[in-house]
Amino acid sequence: MKALSYIALAFAAIFIAASCVVEDQLVTVEYNVSSVQTRSSDVVTANYVWYALYDLNGRLLKDYGIKPIIDGNANCPVSMIKGQSYRVVFVAQHYSLSPGGDMLSSYPISASQARLSMPAVAHANSDDYDLFRGIDTVIEYNGERPEKVILDRIVSQVNILADTDEWDVAKTAGLLPDSSELTLSGVPEAYDLLAGTVAGAEVTVNFEKSGLMGTDYLLGRVYSLASDDITVTVGLYDGYNKVNGVTVYNLDLEENRRINISGMSLTE
Repeated sequence: MKALSYIALAFAAIFIAASCVVEDQLVTVEYNVSSVQTRSSDVVTANYVWYALYDLNGRLLKDYGIKPIIDGNANCPVSMIKGQSYRVVFVAQHYSLSPGGDMLSSYPISASQARLSMPAVAHANSDDYDLFRGIDTVIEYNGERPEKVILDRIVSQVNILADTDEWDVAKTAGLLPDSSELTLSGVPEAYDLLAGTVAGAEVTVNFEKSGLMGTDYLLGRVYSLASDDITVTVGLYDGYNKVNGVTVYNLDLEENRRINISGMSLTE
């Protein structure tokens, strides 16, 4: 029987501290973004922070693009005018360099719509799909900002765990599967970065077959925006040969939570 467990993903938080430089009425607020790990086993793959400035009506004023997180910190300057009100949105995620030299994010962002989307193409068994979002609402800016802003994790982590007895026997015999693929159905297609809520229609996301992560009993891992009544389909492979598959229904995925689906058999 497969068992489900939900665990709070409190292992990482991202903070933003703010200072400012004033020249006449135009003010440059220097946001300093830092990631903090709360346990030695934590893995935070977010390596860039994207941020943008909006008015209170959600109109984009400036897309600042991305800043690298170096030694756990990123400097994110924002220009403001005293007496005006703003919303500053921050998203921390993993970026990779394409063969053409472009920086590719794990989750596409539309700055004009203040909207983030689930990826059209994703890979199973990767922590590169972890995701954080934060916002600083500025009412009639007067030169003061809070000491820090917290970026919250806005995805759920789904883990597929093997039947422990079968795993131990298969490992001893050298017969463990080497890769897996997962499909999530019913996930939200997007996230409203200003409202802090999921948005759009329900979609199906295929996480392409990838090698296992090398952790005992872990047969698959994916990340998803939160939603209720999710269906997860798992396929296990030994090379090109599919050795088992299973579908789990009616899962509730919550932000900043880990759900473990345990007891999966290694063979049909």
